[in-house]
Amino acid sequence: GRGWGAAGLVAEARGRACLSQGITTAATVRDHITPHRGNETLFWSETNIQSLCKPCHDRKTLIEKQ
Repeated sequence: GRGWGAAGLVAEARGRACLSQGITTAATVRDHITPHRGNETLFWSETNIQSLCKPCHDRKTLIEKQ
């Protein structure tokens, strides 16, 4: 099947949200910049992906669901 594995985290090994705050944190999650909500084009788009640490990803997801 189709999948990314850890490939995207290699290209961007540090979380974007942390880096924007001057913090160096290992990225562990591939995040959809724009939530895909079932849209396969958004889901698979490499330009819609960023690497985040899990705490930043969880915080972003919580905000998006509100």
